[in-house]
Amino acid sequence: MIINDEKKFIYIHSPKTGGTTIHALFDPNKKWFNKPKHMKACECIRHIGNEKFKKYTKFSFVRNPWERQVSLFEWINMKRKQQNKQILLDFKVFLRSHKEMPAQINWLVLNGICVMDFVGRVENFEEDIKRIAKLLNTKIKKIPKYNATSHKPYQEYYDDETMELVKPRIQPDIDAFGYQFN
Repeated sequence: MIINDEKKFIYIHSPKTGGTTIHALFDPNKKWFNKPKHMKACECIRHIGNEKFKKYTKFSFVRNPWERQVSLFEWINMKRKQQNKQILLDFKVFLRSHKEMPAQINWLVLNGICVMDFVGRVENFEEDIKRIAKLLNTKIKKIPKYNATSHKPYQEYYDDETMELVKPRIQPDIDAFGYQFN
C-alpha cells in the first residue's frame, strides 16, 4: 500500500497484480510506503481514518483471476527453486493446498461496495499506469516490470478438475470485474 500525503493518493496493493512495479513507479524512495504491503481498503480506513480516505484519490489493479492463480503458482515455484526447496510440480496440488489468496474484490470494498476511484487491469497495465500518472499529475518515463513470472498461457494449466477447484476462490472477481476464461 502507498499513502502519499503530498499528492493525496492511496494505492491498495492486491497480491499478484503488478504492485511491485507500481511501488517502484509511484514510490521509488519508499517515502510513502506503509506496512503491511498488502492492506485492504477497510484496513486502510482504520489506519488513516475515514475523512482522509475519502479525500484522497484511491486506485488499485486487478488481474484475470485464472492468470493470477497461475502466476502465484509459478512465483511460489520460482521462490522455492531459489531456496533449493522442492518445487510444486502439480497445479492441482497447488490449488488444493494454497487457498490463502482472497479474491481481489475483497481488497477494494467497504461494506460490499468498491471504494476505489480507479481500478486498472494488469491486461492493460501500461495504458492504465499512464492514466493514473495523468490523474496524479506525475510523469512516468519508462514502465519497468518486476516480479514477473514466465509461464505458458494460463489456459493450459486448467482442466475440468482445476476449474472446479479454483472456481470458489475466483468467482467473486469474475462477478465483480467481468472476467472470462478465454
